[in-house]
Amino acid sequence: MWRLIYDKTRGLTVVVASHILADLGWEGDLVVGANATGYLVTLVERVTRFTLVGWSRTKEADEVAAEVIRRLGMIGVACTGITFDNG
Repeated sequence: MWRLIYDKTRGLTVVVASHILADLGWEGDLVVGANATGYLVTLVERVTRFTLVGWSRTKEADEVAAEVIRRLGMIGVACTGITFDNG
């Protein structure tokens, strides 16, 4: 199934085959903003390089997890695992 997603807050339109993205591997990362003013939460699908980017006020696990769920929910993907690098 192809999905057209529009994020009103960021003005993004995405067309994606959600069944394909659900089965492939995802890699997550957290990028610290200047003076720790915020954090970018990035999710990259390893084969297609499809990228989701979100924002978190803190690097607390609960807040980052909520942003990851929000981003994947936007495209209707229920993935089985995400690898976050710790470096």
